[in-house]
Amino acid sequence: DYGNQIRTVKMIRELAGEGYGVIMTTHSPDHVLMVGGLVGVLNPDGVLEFGEAGKILTEERLSELYQVNLSLFHVDEFNRDTCVAALS
Repeated sequence: DYGNQIRTVKMIRELAGEGYGVIMTTHSPDHVLMVGGLVGVLNPDGVLEFGEAGKILTEERLSELYQVNLSLFHVDEFNRDTCVAALS
């Protein structure tokens, strides 16, 4: 549920901000967009791509990974990016 997801992401951000190294796995690009930092993405060929979240998580790469058309949007009200996938 959204409440627990947000609480968990906030805790991870706080720990990282205190200097802790955090390794997190997720299938939700929104989690990664909320946490930021460095990210590793396992592409369909089994190759690990690594770099800054904002550079690695592009619409093109995410669409390829999830095999669905999607868009990234910045939500000013919450000052963060989010990912929305098409239903068709």
